[in-house]
Amino acid sequence: MPKEYAISDLHFNHKNILDYERNEFNEINEHDEHIVLRWNKTVKKDDTVYFLGDLTMHMDKEYISELISSLNGYKIMIMGNHDVKSANYYKNLGFNEVYDSPISLEDGKVVLSHEPIKEAWDSEYIINIHGHLHNNEVINNKNYIYVSAKTVNYRPQNLGKIKEWARKNLKKRFVCEAFAYYRNIKTIKDEFYKENINILEI
Repeated sequence: MPKEYAISDLHFNHKNILDYERNEFNEINEHDEHIVLRWNKTVKKDDTVYFLGDLTMHMDKEYISELISSLNGYKIMIMGNHDVKSANYYKNLGFNEVYDSPISLEDGKVVLSHEPIKEAWDSEYIINIHGHLHNNEVINNKNYIYVSAKTVNYRPQNLGKIKEWARKNLKKRFVCEAFAYYRNIKTIKDEFYKENINILEI
């Protein structure tokens, strides 16, 4: 049976990311190949992967397109702050669907976004699966699930297990027109999440 996964912040072809937080790799090609290997060991051809943004800082269209085409699964992209091209551009690179704002699953109980959304902070109704933070930072709140590639050991995370947790633990469906479409959600500003992060020990 097909599965769903989520991962963010691949940072393909981004050499500076090796010095910034991924110093286990000597070369960017090694980094990129490792991500492809981990992805394809986890994801099958008929699975779906939600990629939550920040594909690359240095766009080499042919190189990035080859990497994306080598990744298993039906690929859905939610654009991040470093994804500055158009949605159609990323579709042409090989993503099956591309969105420029958060999307929701499970009747609004699970929100997928690049940056963490403020609305999940004190909610009994939603969890937010997100990326964007770096250096093993994580928001100190159970409503946030952080899936940046480095933090999850470059392996897409099983979305079915997260959704099952949401069904069991969130008290009731959150009914609000603003959350029905997820088009005007304001993401947490730097000063907010910097006051509410812990360092993950991994």
